Amino acid sequence: MYNGYLAFFLGLYWYFATNDRTCSKKIDTIELIMLASTAAHFTWDLIYMKYHGILEMGNLIHHMMGISSYYMTFYQQMNANLLVLNLFPAEFTNFNMHFREVLKRIGWRYTWTYYVNEYLYSYLYIICRVFWIPAIYYWMITCDTTNPAVNIIYPLHSIMGWYYVSMLPKMIRVRTREIKQIKEHKFELKWFDPINVEKMKELKIGLFEPYSN
Repeated sequence: MYNGYLAFFLGLYWYFATNDRTCSKKIDTIELIMLASTAAHFTWDLIYMKYHGILEMGNLIHHMMGISSYYMTFYQQMNANLLVLNLFPAEFTNFNMHFREVLKRIGWRYTWTYYVNEYLYSYLYIICRVFWIPAIYYWMITCDTTNPAVNIIYPLHSIMGWYYVSMLPKMIRVRTREIKQIKEHKFELKWFDPINVEKMKELKIGLFEPYSN
């Protein structure tokens, strides 16, 4: 979580303060910090998931793509600015992703706050992963000094993002159906006054559906 926020705010700063897309640009300090912190996060996250037995193939491939791209760029010492372009949109939904967990843990699973955040998360994720992140590849492929490995890995990473996006329409339908079921059972969704989770469990609303957790 902390790395996601760090990458988001540093990416936001870089977009507005620098946003230098020059080909063959030598890596600078802020770009090094941004990529090094993310590469370090991927590394220890892999170790943590492996140690606890929760490492699955999707995360393994995703993290190894990031680690390989970043370290090869470190070695080359140029064009880190082109990879940095990816960090801001990659972490754009970080708040929504973690906020949904916070809402569930404080018992606000069945509120408008939760459902609006779910919709916002889904649509922002689709925009970032389908359009924004793949579009960045233009700056890499048109730069003749981009590391060849990055030119191969980045589009594969984008395709992986499209795969995850393909699951979101189903999640959106599930959430919409939950809202309809809540209304059919004469409950009223409110922004800050949650419906009792146990009542929803008795009616099998949400908790027994895919993407309910």
